[in-house]
Amino acid sequence: MVLRLHTREGVGSQMIRNRSDVRQYSNQAAYDCAERQRLASDFTSALRDLVDLQNDQIRAVIKHDPDFARFDILLHLAVQKKQETKYALMKHMEAHGCE
Repeated sequence: MVLRLHTREGVGSQMIRNRSDVRQYSNQAAYDCAERQRLASDFTSALRDLVDLQNDQIRAVIKHDPDFARFDILLHLAVQKKQETKYALMKHMEAHGCE
């Protein structure tokens, strides 16, 4: 079975003949998907922010800072942001077929 796909070059310029062709096209489509790239960037940024806050709190504890708990609300907000960006990326990947 041969599938003809709509691509930037037009109908039929990309032909799919087997499962490995489907995976290769899917991987290329995911790479080319600007929305997926943006959402992945948002997610990695949220992860970095969370890790930075965790490191700040660890440093505060090591330095015997009595106010080390001040990071708790910031960590809570960072975890929420990480979850929001992760699920936005997952939702897009599922709906759009990106991997």
